Amino acid sequence: MEIRHAVQAGKKYLANVFADEDISNTRLEEVEYSNADEAWKVTFSFLRPTGTLTSAELLMPAGLRPGRSVKRDYKVVTIDNQSGQATSVKHRALDAAE
Repeated sequence: MEIRHAVQAGKKYLANVFADEDISNTRLEEVEYSNADEAWKVTFSFLRPTGTLTSAELLMPAGLRPGRSVKRDYKVVTIDNQSGQATSVKHRALDAAE
């Protein structure tokens, strides 16, 4: 599997898994191939609101919500090299030095 196909599969999987959440501005951060797992590890980041949102605020576009901040979350999607299927998504915590 080519790297670009792994990235496309990971992005599609991430969008599907987080379809019901208020995420935006998805970015590709890193791609790594694991020989041991025969899988691609594709790291994406996206913005999501912090704090608790009311039902009315959930219906508003993220940029129009008053007084709400956003944070960038990082997720690693694992893509099987043979099948091209995503097998997991995990949170990636950043070190304070990064």
